[in-house]
Amino acid sequence: MSLMVILGIGLFVLAIALTLTGQIVVEIMRGRNTIAGDQSFFTAEAAAREGVYQRINYGFEGNDNFPLLLNNISTSSISFEIATSTLGWAYREAKGDAQNANYRKVKSTILLYRSAPAFEYAIYSEDDLVIKGSINIIGDVFSNGTTTCKGNAHNIDGDLFSAGLTGNNCNASSTGSGLEIIPPPTIDPYYYGSIATCTSTAANVATDCLAGAPSGVIFVDDPSSTTTLNTINLTGNLTIIGDLNLGGNSVITAFSDEPAAVVVDGNLKIAGNVRIYGLVYVTGSTNFAGGNVEIYGSLISARGVSDIKGNPRIEYVALTGRPGGFTEVEDPRIVRWKEE
Repeated sequence: MSLMVILGIGLFVLAIALTLTGQIVVEIMRGRNTIAGDQSFFTAEAAAREGVYQRINYGFEGNDNFPLLLNNISTSSISFEIATSTLGWAYREAKGDAQNANYRKVKSTILLYRSAPAFEYAIYSEDDLVIKGSINIIGDVFSNGTTTCKGNAHNIDGDLFSAGLTGNNCNASSTGSGLEIIPPPTIDPYYYGSIATCTSTAANVATDCLAGAPSGVIFVDDPSSTTTLNTINLTGNLTIIGDLNLGGNSVITAFSDEPAAVVVDGNLKIAGNVRIYGLVYVTGSTNFAGGNVEIYGSLISARGVSDIKGNPRIEYVALTGRPGGFTEVEDPRIVRWKEE
């Protein structure tokens, strides 16, 4: 065999060896990057969990560094943050960051109060709910009981969720039953009594507190009576201990820093051309007795809607903050998780 042939074979073998070596090096580097990425990811997840722990146990909010060296990543390169959430006042975001050769970020969403999602619906009912007549609902509807849809004149421009569902003509974007129950939220009406600008009785509140166009918190503690009000114009909050009949051309607009416009510790009957801007909270049932009632906010009616006449419209508007008198104690849980 000639020298040239031997040399050619040698060069060929060398080229193959160099190619294989290069591929091995690439795979080693790729493996190292994967390991580094995994280390960074799991460390970021640990940081997010540390943030959740600090929020649940100590009420922590803000930024801090992870207290321990983890996965060969120094504490200065591991941090967590507890911040407000775009989902609203009842949520917090727990964010964890970690960086070695790779940068990874994990975020958990914490729900602080189990009943707070009730405020995210145009109508929430703890009890059975009947949707009928010509009611127009812009937003989602939730019932812990059975929802019955009657007739075809109503409209739900949103989703309908209920523990039970009867009728196939709900006219909603989608319907679902058998869902997890949302516990009813509790608003203490006497909170508004403690901050009231005017306090009166069912018989005298119209003249004592609602003449003209007042601004403030109006409070009636008359549980054995029905307060009847027609064509009032109030900016602030109206809280009634007892039943309330509201009618005429009444307009009630909640304060910008207090989302509850009407709180009724009893039953609500509403008719005429009433317009309400804010949260309507009713411990009993709600009766739409006729007219063109409009609610821009949400209706929480624990015992459902007993009757619907006229052409009521309920258009969901998210709360601007935590309602006054909301008494639930924090019971946080993680409801969402993702890597950013």
